[in-house]
Amino acid sequence: MAEDNHQNVDAIVSCILSAVFKRCPYIHHVIVTKNDSRLASVSSKIPNTQFIVINREDFVPTTFIRPGKEEDNDDVAAVYHSNEQLKQIYGDFFFTEMVESVDDNHKILVADVNETAVGTIGISSKISLDQLQCTHHIGGFK
Repeated sequence: MAEDNHQNVDAIVSCILSAVFKRCPYIHHVIVTKNDSRLASVSSKIPNTQFIVINREDFVPTTFIRPGKEEDNDDVAAVYHSNEQLKQIYGDFFFTEMVESVDDNHKILVADVNETAVGTIGISSKISLDQLQCTHHIGGFK
């Protein structure tokens, strides 16, 4: 019974801290002045002080945005290969082809977590506002 209660407390503390770090992206650490045993599993003591610290990276992975590279193809392919129609349309090396076509007007960025591409976006300066207006409400941008 006591172990169930301890697991419940750990789950509640983790849920609260995850929510804090997700809602407040500029908070990277929470420093607590009172050593509370309920925080033991999610914190570490700061040496020679009475403080404990809770780190964002333990709850929300750090995401870096960087230019895409050909080596990201396998990671990114996992996303578009999960849909058979996309795989048939774009093939196995769609992302590599996009990276190879990067120039001053076209860029490919990836979201990177622990050296793994987990998302991507293609950006182009060649935009047809007339074509976009046919499919999107872009009123103030025209």
